[in-house]
Amino acid sequence: MFAAQLATAIEGAYLHQLDHLSRDLWKAYDAGVLGDDEAQRLAELIHARREVHKSSHRGESVSPKRFTIFKPRRLQRPPQRSKAIERRRTLAASGPLPPRLSSKFTTGAMAVLKVVADATRGNGAQCVKSVAEIAARAGVCHRLAQYVLRLAEQEGLIAVEQRPQRGAPNLVNIVRIICADWLDWLKGRRGCKKVRLTGNRFSEEGKKEGWSRALRPVLEGFQRSEHPPPRRY
Repeated sequence: MFAAQLATAIEGAYLHQLDHLSRDLWKAYDAGVLGDDEAQRLAELIHARREVHKSSHRGESVSPKRFTIFKPRRLQRPPQRSKAIERRRTLAASGPLPPRLSSKFTTGAMAVLKVVADATRGNGAQCVKSVAEIAARAGVCHRLAQYVLRLAEQEGLIAVEQRPQRGAPNLVNIVRIICADWLDWLKGRRGCKKVRLTGNRFSEEGKKEGWSRALRPVLEGFQRSEHPPPRRY
């Protein structure tokens, strides 16, 4: 019901009202009122509504478009929505966060954090991927990935280092994992434990006699024959 009301409000909103509706959207998503698919659909609707206002210049006055040498950013859409949803759920179900931390995030947010965690493998606990690439790999929209990274930074899980450049596009932000619990969780899941073999009666007897019980019939056959027994290495 809330998603339908918000969609109706977005379709009839002016340009200055879209910012307020966007804040209401992410507040509702944070509170669990909206799911991942609904939040993504409404975020795309807000983006499309902004483009309509900027192109038509209807409603209230809009500041003239500034000259820029950069290409306009296109709306990111997955080629197959079902594949994106399946990938998102698979990443979230793989357990990228410890249970104490994962209870604070939704499925889409867990998928984004899983992509960030995988990107830090062998890279010094830092992720050097653009928001668009993280969103594409996680199967979510660009706005949702931005919101999740901002929320994780507020929760003290990550630290985002911005790298602006003068007269050129900004370099990709560096996302570092700073939460000790999350780092310990990733270290435990990536590392392999040493297996300590327990001794048994057969192995101990084999050590005492020099040969295992499985080779005794073979040795007896060699002893009855003229051939010497095989060398033990």
